Amino acid sequence: MIRVDAAPGTEPTTVAGLPGRMEAVVGDQVLAADAGFVQGGTQPARSARSLMTGAATTVLGSSVGRHRPAPGTGRCPTARSALHEARRRPRRLGRLPVRRSPRPRRRVFGGQPPNPQPSGSTVGVMPIKAVVWDVDDTLFDYTGADRAGMRLHLAAEGLLDAYDSAEQAIVRWREITDMQWARFSAGEVSFEGQRRDRVRVFLGEELSDAEADAWFQRYVAHYETVWNLFPDVLPVLDALAASHRHAVLSNSSIHVQDRKLRALGVHERFEAVLCAAELGVSKPDAGAFHAACAALDLAPHQVAYVGDHPEIDGRGAADAGLLSVWINRDGLYTSDDALVLADGGPHRIASLAELPALLGSDTRFGAPSTFG
Repeated sequence: MIRVDAAPGTEPTTVAGLPGRMEAVVGDQVLAADAGFVQGGTQPARSARSLMTGAATTVLGSSVGRHRPAPGTGRCPTARSALHEARRRPRRLGRLPVRRSPRPRRRVFGGQPPNPQPSGSTVGVMPIKAVVWDVDDTLFDYTGADRAGMRLHLAAEGLLDAYDSAEQAIVRWREITDMQWARFSAGEVSFEGQRRDRVRVFLGEELSDAEADAWFQRYVAHYETVWNLFPDVLPVLDALAASHRHAVLSNSSIHVQDRKLRALGVHERFEAVLCAAELGVSKPDAGAFHAACAALDLAPHQVAYVGDHPEIDGRGAADAGLLSVWINRDGLYTSDDALVLADGGPHRIASLAELPALLGSDTRFGAPSTFG
């Protein structure tokens, strides 16, 4: 089934020749057809057809579209061959080997990026047309909100007495979060499952799913009261609004990030929002970055990616062929982390205020690394 969401009031697009049952959501209406056409989205017909056939998992507007096999076939040849081809390509940059995440157990549909960069390209051949953004600790102060929200939650639950200090409890929560998030990224557990396991490990109790969910939702209620964008986010989005298109690629879920972006007042700034839970593939896998490029109908060398993690975001985007920009706020990562990436493509910035100048300079191909 294909599902395409479009904002209310937008003109639907007709996409022909796609097998299987299809469904479209336009505003509050759901339109479906058994075969032959699907309506929805705001892309031109040719572009939308290219998106659906070239990348079996993509996002139009703010929602995920998935192309599943036609009933009785059990196969999606276009998606399978595209993903195989994308994974078969050389994935080395500079002298450093690519670190791949373990293959997820979830079914993966990854699209081959359109119009890959020809070999022998030089500086300035193709300008950057779009910026794809990470969310947590790039646009949104996740670490600050998580710490403040958990402090409030632990106090409300009467759990602080079990630790020498609130800081000790928060550090423990963060360690468990990182461990369970790695399992989710590797496809070992679902998005909801990693949340429940974070609670069980932190409390040291065998809770039911319902009990773990209830505890986590009480934490979320405190966490959401301290949500904030970083102060440099709105100025840079304003500065790049006329010159670049924008999308989001996150290792979270659509449900979480869509709601977050709306609450923070920036959802309408982005053409597409893609998340690992729905894509079935996580950063740093190249398939995640290529899905974002396909959602914009752009080749990787036409897209910049901005994220806060040196390997998941910085190295992952560079190895996928995007202009990679690693934002290291407040020196969060050590010099050793920077040395890991020194011989390669990511450009390091300390503030998003540096981004417009970077995008406007001749740093796309063959320029020296900024990790000096």
